[in-house]
Amino acid sequence: MVTAITEHPIGLLTNFTIPALSEWEQMKIDFNIKPLSDSGYIGSAIYLTCLGIISTIGNSLIIAMFLKEKKLRMKPHNLLLLNLAVSDLGISIFGYPWTTASCYAGRYLFGRVGCTIQGFTTFTLAQTDMNTLACLSFYRYINICKPHYNYKLTPLTTKWVISLIWVYSIVWTAPPLFGWSSYIPEPFGTSCSIDWTNGELAPALYTWLLVIFCYLIHIITIVFCYYQISVRAREVQKSLSNSVSHPLGTDEVRCFHRIAMEKKVTLVRSF
Repeated sequence: MVTAITEHPIGLLTNFTIPALSEWEQMKIDFNIKPLSDSGYIGSAIYLTCLGIISTIGNSLIIAMFLKEKKLRMKPHNLLLLNLAVSDLGISIFGYPWTTASCYAGRYLFGRVGCTIQGFTTFTLAQTDMNTLACLSFYRYINICKPHYNYKLTPLTTKWVISLIWVYSIVWTAPPLFGWSSYIPEPFGTSCSIDWTNGELAPALYTWLLVIFCYLIHIITIVFCYYQISVRAREVQKSLSNSVSHPLGTDEVRCFHRIAMEKKVTLVRSF
């Protein structure tokens, strides 16, 4: 409550109390939040509930399978898939529940501090996802297009790669915690992320660096690797179609087998 003093028409001073804004109301003003309709919030909440349950169950089953089967953890590609499942499960735990609860309530429930925590946590996990996908594409490129380098992709090397993936993520998601940009509510006020629209020099510079080093480089890497894989796959397919008159060599047979296995892994991961 705020107490104000005004002058009475006959010259006397009187006190009256102005109700203080709640934290949510103040956040709506400070961050220009545009609330959805009640039906919009409920629809979003139901959708996120279903998505969160499916994601949690699916990724939990994948992690359980990897933990149960030691042989699976001995393959470098599988370690990256396990890391992807861990980061996805993290989003299911630290992202969906916060946003879903806020959608049911029709407002952000966790205040400014909670907004910073959620923004940092989910952005770190999402960035880890992106880093892992880029590394997976590179591993598949080596496996299919440069098999003579396969010996370098050992489980120990992959564990170091996974450690670097998390370090790289935190390096790029931690600056807003120390004042370089910030984590703020998103337009509808039920989740939080980087302040993407801040036009001041420092935040804008941070945003552009994120776009370059946390998005464009990853997209270029993924597109390049899978394009090269597709080219190699077409070459092997062409050789296979001519195998009646010209039998496939050992390297081509192995490459065809690797491509078939990669397709299966990609299909499983898509679901």
